[in-house]
Amino acid sequence: MFKLTIRHIIFFALVIIVFTSFQGARYILNNRLQELGIFLTFVLFFYSSTLAALNCRNQDLNWSKWVLFTTGFVTFFMVVPAYLWSQHTGAPMLPSVLAGRQLMILFLAPTLYFLYRIGFTAEELENSVYSGLIFVVISYIIFRYTVPIEEWWTSSNRHLKALVVWDAWRGYRLVMPSAAMFLAVLIAPLQIFNRRNGALVKLIWLITLLCAIHAIMLMQGRSMIAMIILGTFGYHAFFAYKYRLSLFVLLIPGFIFLFGLGLDVYFKQMEELYHQGEGVRFHSYTSAFEYIKRYPLLGVGMDSKTTVSEQMFMYQLFDASDIGIVGIMFRYGLFGASVYIFCVLFMCVKSVSIHWSFRESFGYSNSLLIALIIKTTSDFINILLSFTYLFIPGLLVASIVISFTAIYQQEITK
Repeated sequence: MFKLTIRHIIFFALVIIVFTSFQGARYILNNRLQELGIFLTFVLFFYSSTLAALNCRNQDLNWSKWVLFTTGFVTFFMVVPAYLWSQHTGAPMLPSVLAGRQLMILFLAPTLYFLYRIGFTAEELENSVYSGLIFVVISYIIFRYTVPIEEWWTSSNRHLKALVVWDAWRGYRLVMPSAAMFLAVLIAPLQIFNRRNGALVKLIWLITLLCAIHAIMLMQGRSMIAMIILGTFGYHAFFAYKYRLSLFVLLIPGFIFLFGLGLDVYFKQMEELYHQGEGVRFHSYTSAFEYIKRYPLLGVGMDSKTTVSEQMFMYQLFDASDIGIVGIMFRYGLFGASVYIFCVLFMCVKSVSIHWSFRESFGYSNSLLIALIIKTTSDFINILLSFTYLFIPGLLVASIVISFTAIYQQEITK
């Protein structure tokens, strides 16, 4: 007879957190279920941190580091940018603080780690992430064929309208949870060919893979396909084994040259479009740089759509999230951009090094770590153009990287 325990409740809560944070619930209730995910994260954080402090006496727990650093990091990047925006625009500070509440999902990192230290296994926590990911992918296909996409496109509801994109070539498309699809396409094949999985598990992952591929085809996400291919190639060529890293080091000068050349071509193309009257993004870059010069250290701050938005402060089509690292400098200054680059690079290095140690210790590869390596390295390559880790799906990926690299480090040293 099935007996409901606190373990089952925590597992279910983790699945909800992953599902809502990967934006699987954005198509219902104006994405208000995302707030439920953040609330559950805090509940589990207080529960797990309290039990860990009371019951785990090992010196390597580092309780203060996990709790105080996470709290300080989230508080700083929620409060300081909101204060700066208030000073520069005269808008109230509190709405801007609330606009940055997505950062609270970072408390999931110490939560997962503390749950592991109080008795949850790495496999249980990994399965909670997998379950949430599977639900996100399959639910997207269900929503894609059940919601009235054309009505949403013409809706006066700003949230619903933002969920649909349209152009003459590709027609109406329901915006998909890109981070979840990216990870699903990478993890599913590894799980399908994992000998330790049973037939039912393999069938579920096969369905998930087919749904993810179908979703990408519906969205016609060419850039995602390119990054998956590039990231997978980069992993096998440079990061799958330690001895291949030397090849990567030798090719670094060539990568820097190609990166600089590509960046030059990109901005010249943007400038050419601007002179033709179509360069909205180039205008955003030049406008942002003007304010970066005025507020170089900490930036202009974090806006709020309910008071003075970036569009009201700059111009109607301006969006800092559309201009990558320049947008980060606009909001958070050179300090914030430096922290962002360091964090992405840290996640790349940590996931690669832990995976090497994991395979040496256990004799097989870890599907989640491989997917995270490809994801983080792809995002680092695209760092000048992407805003990935300032949205809640990216912050969830960051939490998973930080927590599971620490968990697997503990597994390795046992």
